[in-house]
Amino acid sequence: MKTGALFSGGKDSAYAIYWALNQAWNVNCLINIKTENPHSFMFHHPNQKLIELQAKKAGIPLIQLETPGEKEEELEALEKAVKKAKKEFDPDAVISGAVASSYQKKRVDNICHKQEIKSFAPLWTKKQNTLMQYILKADFDVRISAVAAEGLTKDWLGKKITEETVQELKEMKGMNIAGEGGEWESTVLNAPFFKEKIVVKKARKEWKKNRGNWIIEEAR
Repeated sequence: MKTGALFSGGKDSAYAIYWALNQAWNVNCLINIKTENPHSFMFHHPNQKLIELQAKKAGIPLIQLETPGEKEEELEALEKAVKKAKKEFDPDAVISGAVASSYQKKRVDNICHKQEIKSFAPLWTKKQNTLMQYILKADFDVRISAVAAEGLTKDWLGKKITEETVQELKEMKGMNIAGEGGEWESTVLNAPFFKEKIVVKKARKEWKKNRGNWIIEEAR
C-alpha cells in the first residue's frame, strides 16, 4: 500500500513510519506543517528547521507548508498539503503518530475523508509504557527538545531517551512518560529507516520560568 506520512520530526510520527515500513507499506512522501505558533494544538514546534535533514536521511520526499498556527485555521495548511501529496504521490492512506489526542486524530481523519484517502494511526490508544518500550527496542535516538512540567528541569533538555530516563519519568508524580500531556516533546536524531544518524554540532538551551526548549542550531 502506498502511504503518505504526517511527520513532525518527533518520536511518535517517526515510529509510525517505522511501523508502516515493517508492514512492507510504501511510504512515498512525508507531510509536514511548519507552524509559527509554539503552542499549536495540532503541530509539533521544536526544531522544525531539522525536518528537511531528517527527510533527507530517511530518503523520503518531503511536502512542507507553513502556517501562522491559528487554532482551526492551521488545518487549512494541512488540507492543502494532503491535497498536494495526493496529486504528486497518489497515496492510498495517510499515517499519523496520533496516540491519545482525539482533537488531532479527528481532524486528520476528516481531512483524509474529504480527500478520499484512508487515515491510519498505528499508535492510537497504545499504553505509554508499551510505546516507549517499542521505541527503545527499535534503537531510536530520541532527544528531549522541550519540557513544560514540574520535575523536568533545564538539565533534561537535549537528554537522550533511554531505559534510565524512562524509569526517572515513571517515578515523577503525575508524569505522562510518553509526553502526551505536553510535559515534554522530542526530536529524532536517528531511526532504523535513516540512512545515517544526525549529528548535532551546535545547540542551546532556552529557559523561561518553568519551561524550556533545546534548540538545534547546527547539525549534519
